Amino acid sequence: VNHAWEDLCGFDKKEALHRSLNILQGPDTRVSLTQRMVERLLATHDPQEVYVVNYNKQGEAFTNHLRAGYIQEDNGLELLVGILEP
Repeated sequence: VNHAWEDLCGFDKKEALHRSLNILQGPDTRVSLTQRMVERLLATHDPQEVYVVNYNKQGEAFTNHLRAGYIQEDNGLELLVGILEP
């Protein structure tokens, strides 16, 4: 969570930390798109991207370009990193 994300989504860092992107979902969000993207990412470890309709805290829709990647640290820690772009 950074200032640009807070400005775009309307949630501050305290509201967003340790929560999933479900807080951005609304009536026109196609959850299956992001689910399939995560499944492909976990299966292949190849970067993935999708365009999805999300909603800010005020309920206003925006199209979101979500890019995600897989990182494995030397100590075995596995991370999924996502970047949102309006």
